[in-house]
Amino acid sequence: AVNSVSKLITCKRAIPLKVSGAFHSPLMENASNAFAAELEQVTFNDATIPVISNASPTPTSDSYSLKERLKMQMTNGVRWRETMEFMITNGIDTLFEIGPGTVLSGLAHVYFDQGLYKKSEPLFVKALAIREKSLGPSHPDTLLSLDDLAGLYHGKGLFSKAEKLLKRALDNSEKVLGPEHLDTSRCLN
Repeated sequence: AVNSVSKLITCKRAIPLKVSGAFHSPLMENASNAFAAELEQVTFNDATIPVISNASPTPTSDSYSLKERLKMQMTNGVRWRETMEFMITNGIDTLFEIGPGTVLSGLAHVYFDQGLYKKSEPLFVKALAIREKSLGPSHPDTLLSLDDLAGLYHGKGLFSKAEKLLKRALDNSEKVLGPEHLDTSRCLN
């Protein structure tokens, strides 16, 4: 059935994956529901180290969020590109693969070694320009774009550019939100 459907799809390249299930897709809903029921029986504590899941490529230590993300992982797609870009943007350059095989380590090396992250700078710049124009310079999403681009520059060793963007984010945040607002304090970190 998969082969007959694959022949109908036109793309540059398709590689059949040798997997034992339809993981990270809606076809896993029954298994996901059973897993969620089991998770409800487990008490989670806040994590000591922030965790990035494949369902949401932003770090969290919150026990409730971690449990919810675990529930989502079976049916949601893997957000690999966003996860890798987050890590690179935030200066994370050492990864450990825990478990059988080395597939994820290999994918990470390709991402880092081939410089795929370098293609993301124009996207960050464009996202920032759009957010500044449509939302304003002090909107939390605009501040996040400034922070993301600063992180990208910092990761590339462009510290002067990163510092200018962080100062801009702090100034914009303080003007509208005040120095005690959460987004202003986040710019200081």
